[in-house]
Amino acid sequence: MIFELSELESFLVLARSLHFRKASEQLFLSQPALSRKIRRLEEKINGPLFIRTRRKVALTEAGRTLLPKARRLLEDAESTLAATQAAVEGKAGTLRIGFGIASVAEILPRTILRFRKNYPDIQLEMRDMSSPSQVAALLESHLDVGILRMPVAHPVLISVPLFRERLVLVS
Repeated sequence: MIFELSELESFLVLARSLHFRKASEQLFLSQPALSRKIRRLEEKINGPLFIRTRRKVALTEAGRTLLPKARRLLEDAESTLAATQAAVEGKAGTLRIGFGIASVAEILPRTILRFRKNYPDIQLEMRDMSSPSQVAALLESHLDVGILRMPVAHPVLISVPLFRERLVLVS
């Protein structure tokens, strides 16, 4: 059986307050709905999590064992959700960049510094590659971005000029 996050949240709130009415109010649930969630959780572990009397509610040994683990599970679920949302928004994950050292020596270091400042949770994988190797890697989805010399004549790839170089011959 798998724990449901809402059951664990209900368990944690009840374990903190040790009072069904207060816990149900905090969770915006009716008391019977909270009781059902706790009962389902207890059925999954095949035993009670709380000792219930008319005057008090207390954690059993199983409840005390579950408490830190339930906290950790909910924290992990929340951080997983946040990390996944950040990846969807392009604020986390890995960006694979191909470059030719001769073509980017001037702009790449300061661009990377600016990028890291704006997107600290994105890992950068930098690969020094020739222009033809970058084109092949882009087409095979081994790179996300390539910084290479023009022209790139492939209908699937989008090229955006970054800067112009003036080359001179000196003798």
